[in-house]
Amino acid sequence: MNVGLVLSGGMAKGAYELGALRAVSEYFHPEDIKYISSASVGVLNSYAFASGNLPSATDLWTGMCPERDSVFISSVFKNNYLKESISVLSKRPVSCQRLYIPLFHLKKRQNFYIDISGKDPADVEDYLNAAVAVFPICKPVLIGNKYFYDGAVIDNIPVYPLLKHDLDYIICIYFDEFDYTFESSHFDGKVIKITFGDCNRLLKKSLWLSQEETEAMIHAGYKRAKSVLDFVFSSGIENVEAVHTQIETLNSLRPNSQLRLTSDVVVKGLNKVAQRLTKRNVIQ
Repeated sequence: MNVGLVLSGGMAKGAYELGALRAVSEYFHPEDIKYISSASVGVLNSYAFASGNLPSATDLWTGMCPERDSVFISSVFKNNYLKESISVLSKRPVSCQRLYIPLFHLKKRQNFYIDISGKDPADVEDYLNAAVAVFPICKPVLIGNKYFYDGAVIDNIPVYPLLKHDLDYIICIYFDEFDYTFESSHFDGKVIKITFGDCNRLLKKSLWLSQEETEAMIHAGYKRAKSVLDFVFSSGIENVEAVHTQIETLNSLRPNSQLRLTSDVVVKGLNKVAQRLTKRNVIQ
């Protein structure tokens, strides 16, 4: 059975993903998810899951801010806490066959989808740091002879690298307000969508962190993902035909979904000219 996982970026809202991954882990061991593609903070969450190390992700999220205070997300990027947490996280290898992350080369207006599974831990640390080098808050990260930023500025829900793999179904966690139809009806029929676009004060939750809010988001993420997965996998995770039927049922409840072509994704934070100049390369 070939199962994929996609996690979007979302800054502080990534705490929802941690809760959702706890629900996913009740159905799948890390080695069961063979293909992963994630953006921005979703990269850290997915790497923790794929390396069997969700406790480290929990420590990362709950330790980002003082116990009783709220902090603006930019302050997290400017201190050493995030880099130290990434250093710890990168030490354990992942069990998936592919783990793609989008990294953005600003000068070329180009996203590179890089498979970091099987790479040396020292290199993984650089890739993870680049994955959360948010433009223009952070400086780019030098890898080889290229400077990279967080690729979510171009593709925040990076299902694109998984298109070439023959997957039975994909769990996709994202925060946009739209219930997307991905790429085509055939591909979309394999995508289990766990969305958080209807959460109140979602923009504020992207930018501010507090321990209380973070713990609430983790709990809400688990609760929502658990509800969706219990429905989709009511006949078991290996009954692929039944899973597709349940996905079809869920999709029918979204009659006004917006088509999202992964070969022409919406640019966030850049102008439309940059979008038209964007090219994609999948690097093994």
